[in-house]
Amino acid sequence: HLLMRKKDAAAAEARYREVLTDDPDQVTALVALGRLLRERNAIAEARTLLDRARRAAPANMAAALETAALARMSGDDAAERAIYSDVLKRDPERADLWPLQVNLVGLLVREGAFTEAMRSMETLMRRLPAKGNAAGPEPAVRKMLHTAYGILLLRDSTPSAPETLSITQYTMART
Repeated sequence: HLLMRKKDAAAAEARYREVLTDDPDQVTALVALGRLLRERNAIAEARTLLDRARRAAPANMAAALETAALARMSGDDAAERAIYSDVLKRDPERADLWPLQVNLVGLLVREGAFTEAMRSMETLMRRLPAKGNAAGPEPAVRKMLHTAYGILLLRDSTPSAPETLSITQYTMART
């Protein structure tokens, strides 16, 4: 991960491939290389690696987020939703899965499924880890989630407010 933070993608890719030569199912390397390839638009290879990561660790949040990002890139909302739902159903009480829940809410908003988005957001708000918990969001993200929840509440009570929809879409897309 240090090489990626230094923006040395070629060295990072070489290192991840080396790790995978020694341990073909090393989930961290599969996900990291999959992310790197996705960002380079090497979609087919990224999908292969991320699918391997999901098979090796079906409840791994990073693998789910990256696989869902591939589905989103290809416009496959059903696949994206299935990925989020699969991981969230495996362990619905896991507090550290809040990023998946946020992305699911964003997807529901993009689809116009506001009632379902509200239910999902309410679940998310109840399950957010306490402030200062390492599994929880940073204060700025927490504030954004509360704002988005308020906007969804407003949208739900005023069905003819298209400006609210665009604010919600913007807010959720930034997560």
